[in-house]
Amino acid sequence: MTHPASPIFRAMKDSAYTTFLAGLGRRLGAVRRSRGLSQERVAQMLDMDRVSIGYIEQGRRSPRLATLYRLATLYDVRVTDFFDFEETADEVLGRLVDDGPEA
Repeated sequence: MTHPASPIFRAMKDSAYTTFLAGLGRRLGAVRRSRGLSQERVAQMLDMDRVSIGYIEQGRRSPRLATLYRLATLYDVRVTDFFDFEETADEVLGRLVDDGPEA
């Protein structure tokens, strides 16, 4: 457990990190919606609770790498697609149709 006074803990509370988590959450939610899935359905498919999915999409909880991998597999995208905040979910889907998920 990280001590609350440690530099790592302080960095996690930093506004840049908060902004990053918010962007990641928005991205995850946009891709989920583009797939026509509810938070409840995704939670069921990944054996998680809906609140956890909601907190991740709200930027209130940092997802584990394993969760990001499982979400990418479920949505048929690359994990790196979640971090391209410039590309819209529709652009990701268009690229996948044109090139496939490994492009």
